[in-house]
Amino acid sequence: MAGGGASLVPGFSRARTVESDLELPSSVDVVIVGGGIVGVSAALFLAERGISVAVFEKGAIACEASGRNHGLIEGKHQDMRLQPLIELSKQLWRTLDATTGEKTGFREHDIVEFFNSEEDLAKARQWRDQAAAIGLNARIAQGSDIDAFLPGGAVAYRYALYAAGEGVAEPQWAAPAVANGARKYGALIFQHCAVRGLERQGNGICAAVTERGTVRTRKVILAGGVWTPAFVRSLGLGGLPMFGGYASIMSLAPFDGGPDFVGLLPPVMVRREMDGGYSVGAIQGVAPILPSQFRYFRQLLPLLAAGPSIVPRLSLSNFWRDLTTPRVWRLDRPSPFENTRVLQPEIQQRLLDRLLVELRRQRPEFGKAQVREAWSGALVSTIDDLPVLSGVDEIPGLFIGTGFTYGFTMGPGAGSILANLVLGEPPRIDISAFSFSRFRRER
Repeated sequence: MAGGGASLVPGFSRARTVESDLELPSSVDVVIVGGGIVGVSAALFLAERGISVAVFEKGAIACEASGRNHGLIEGKHQDMRLQPLIELSKQLWRTLDATTGEKTGFREHDIVEFFNSEEDLAKARQWRDQAAAIGLNARIAQGSDIDAFLPGGAVAYRYALYAAGEGVAEPQWAAPAVANGARKYGALIFQHCAVRGLERQGNGICAAVTERGTVRTRKVILAGGVWTPAFVRSLGLGGLPMFGGYASIMSLAPFDGGPDFVGLLPPVMVRREMDGGYSVGAIQGVAPILPSQFRYFRQLLPLLAAGPSIVPRLSLSNFWRDLTTPRVWRLDRPSPFENTRVLQPEIQQRLLDRLLVELRRQRPEFGKAQVREAWSGALVSTIDDLPVLSGVDEIPGLFIGTGFTYGFTMGPGAGSILANLVLGEPPRIDISAFSFSRFRRER
């Protein structure tokens, strides 16, 4: 279980720069903790309706998962309970450029998954049939239809799975574009300004304490990604069973004759970028072994045993960082969130090198493509692989949006639902499976 890929390195943001507000407000209607795609989407949909909102991000907007993912907007193989949220989010992705007056890099595009085995075919058929039962259109191509997606490859595939309405966007652009759009509607954006904790009045919230001062509010959205469990513990709410995965991606510079392709050439995931280059990564991630996960180790075993897509790895430095992170802290002193402004795993360079060799074997035209950048990122999921998207019964006014394995896909939809919850409106879809209380009942 020891090996590379599980350590952290000094972090920096890949995303486009967003202007920060300078003057801390004395009060706002809603404080949002976290400047990823979920948090800034919630800010946009609230500010658009005249609600005063302040977003606080310990690093920079989209500096972690929202700016470091593959850029895919899809829902293949996902639990059917997630599909309404995914479809809502797809609808919103199509409108974000117009709503914000900014460029997210979104465009509709087939995301094609090629495969050969009968086992994979059975899984694809099962998911397609489940999707059809709730009105989604997914298809399996075979035979001569395969060449229509990607002609001329050195490797012939027997089958391909694709679904209607899929798309891509540019991770470096998207969340910053939404944040800039929210600012146009009056939202405040504070970067390099962590929320250390909440002040309480009775059962409810009366203020958020940041590293720059206190802001009065009665409603808080916690959209802190991988940092959410630590924040939840500090509020005395017990554990939130989540685990993280680290992945590495590289970008290839544009070259003449490159195919307009987005999809999976096993084991290589390829996305054509806006400028004609390509994001290339794997469907495999590293799961760091951390002390905070031991409580849920038995529940994690089936996930780790499910296949090679999640590889457990041990990094002593990361293990020690997690072990020494306090459960609670004083709000007048630096919090753990200020110690790591950007959580950035080390790059799995050997994996990327193997992927490039395999991509060039399957598609010889990539032999002239040059690597222009490589990066790594962390994603986080709950133990049951469903997000938390709900209010918190124990603390009225607190709402959580976290644990989205496909967070880039679901971000706008999740932000929209969080806005509904904050405003006391019924959500546009059924979110009963995403309650925070489901983990409280298991204690």
